[in-house]
Amino acid sequence: MTEPKCKKCGGEIEYDDCLDMEHGMGDEDVIICLYVGHCIECNTDHSWKEIYKFEKIKDLQVEED
Repeated sequence: MTEPKCKKCGGEIEYDDCLDMEHGMGDEDVIICLYVGHCIECNTDHSWKEIYKFEKIKDLQVEED
């Protein structure tokens, strides 16, 4: 995955929080996350969306009571 870079100085952005998460529109099997963070070099605040595509279900198990 590509890490976001600061639009002001090109520095590394530190994740602060995930503000929202939604299922993709239409037939798209994706999750869209809205993140906020700040540059560790110049302290500029940023927000961005990351899109995750569903691949498969793995290790499905029955939970015993």
